[in-house]
Amino acid sequence: CKQAKEAGLRLAYLQFDGAPDFPTPTLTVTPDGDLTAGQTVDVSVSNWASSRPIRFQQCQGVVCQNLLDGAATSDGTFAAQLVLNDEIVVDGVANPCGGTCVLRATGIG
Repeated sequence: CKQAKEAGLRLAYLQFDGAPDFPTPTLTVTPDGDLTAGQTVDVSVSNWASSRPIRFQQCQGVVCQNLLDGAATSDGTFAAQLVLNDEIVVDGVANPCGGTCVLRATGIG
């Protein structure tokens, strides 16, 4: 099961004229590369909006399974361990990864 990572960010902040750009959040997965189902990985996010909720998902295309919910610290970081699945199960339907699943960090609310 080859895993990839992406920061699936769906943030909507107002940007006023002359205001500095918001930093781009970064998702780090360790180890990185060819990962296997059942493997535990360390995930960390930086440059997230301070104290904002965050959700980690394992996805195959647009089909995603929630793995963990949390919140960034006041400095915009979050770290945890996740166990990778060999399939994405949504509404009782199993979607095998087959090397195409990704880990995603997304905002909640």
